[in-house]
Amino acid sequence: MYVYGVVRADARLRLPEEGVGGRAIALIEHDDLAALVSEDVDAPVRTSRRNMLAHSGVLQAVVAQVDVLPMRFGVVMPDAAAVRDELLAAHAESLGAELVACAGCVELAVTVTCPQDAQLRAVLAADRSLLQRPAEQDVEGRIAFGERVAQGVDALRAETADALIERVRRHVIDAIVDAPRHEDMLASVALLVERGRVKDVEQALEAPAAGERAVRCVGPMPPYHFVDVGLDIQEARAWA
Repeated sequence: MYVYGVVRADARLRLPEEGVGGRAIALIEHDDLAALVSEDVDAPVRTSRRNMLAHSGVLQAVVAQVDVLPMRFGVVMPDAAAVRDELLAAHAESLGAELVACAGCVELAVTVTCPQDAQLRAVLAADRSLLQRPAEQDVEGRIAFGERVAQGVDALRAETADALIERVRRHVIDAIVDAPRHEDMLASVALLVERGRVKDVEQALEAPAAGERAVRCVGPMPPYHFVDVGLDIQEARAWA
């Protein structure tokens, strides 16, 4: 039994047509909670792009309608009884509390990218002393110079993330800054937003960014960064 996430049992929800492995989506209920599942998914689930997109696609389709607590990719439990007993019943209090905490909210993932050479130009413009590079034979000076440039890039990234958050501050509930995932990424920020304010955030981000920076907003998504359903669930191993 593949598990995607947890919703309220009374949620009015149109289930996605299919999920991981092309399997149908169903609900398994226990008291006030319900788990989104697919039957007959073999464990361990192959970590393929197709499967991971299917997993996230189900959750995105659901969070567009109702609140959902996302499970990590690849959680498989033996049967419906295990889902009820070991997930929903065993963790009813914490799951219910997390659903209350994220009620009416979704996550938006916003990134700012900029080519490395443009980042370097910005760093040099901010600190003109960096234009005086040490001589080739000055090894210690070159190391120190490289460290100063790296510190300048780090400062630029922090400033970019701060500016992005300030830009949308009045429309969001919370924000978390992630580490950039590649060298061209200046900022990666997760935003917790009320479902009805998503368009406001998107519009606030539509204005042209400074210089050669590109802003991308993905979502709505489940509030991955803003809920904590406990390590014993998030780190659950796939059962055979």
